[in-house]
Amino acid sequence: MKAHIFTIIVLLAAVGCSKKSSDEGINDTVSVEKELQSLSKRVNQDRFVIFEDPKLKKNFVQFAVSESDTFLLDVPSMHMDADELAKAKDFFEKLGVLDPYSTGPYHNHDTGEDFYFTGWQYDAGINPEKAANVAKDAAMQIYGFSLDASNVISN
Repeated sequence: MKAHIFTIIVLLAAVGCSKKSSDEGINDTVSVEKELQSLSKRVNQDRFVIFEDPKLKKNFVQFAVSESDTFLLDVPSMHMDADELAKAKDFFEKLGVLDPYSTGPYHNHDTGEDFYFTGWQYDAGINPEKAANVAKDAAMQIYGFSLDASNVISN
């Protein structure tokens, strides 16, 4: 189930997400918590939010809302280097998540090879403040960037 949510998030992110700008109502003063509160009110396929590294634009943490209406933190490993992988493993082990997930196989038509998506997921519960704190810690401890509303990507 959790891997299925991740697959939906990755596919939605790949086919048309765009960064929100301050002229669309999101700016640096808007909290991550408020973004998550907004997320909890969305329905169906729009129940995700992605926060990306503002400099590298390759690393990110993301949330979906689970079927039980809790915030599901997802940190995919597809763009992580060896140091970030080790940091992610340590970070999630402290949360009680001992093994990363894997979904697939998916077929790469360019290379002709199959591949899997892997990463870590953590059910952060229903409290947006707690979920935001976990996300902020993940972004800082794994990638070294601070989360705020300026790094929001959404569909």
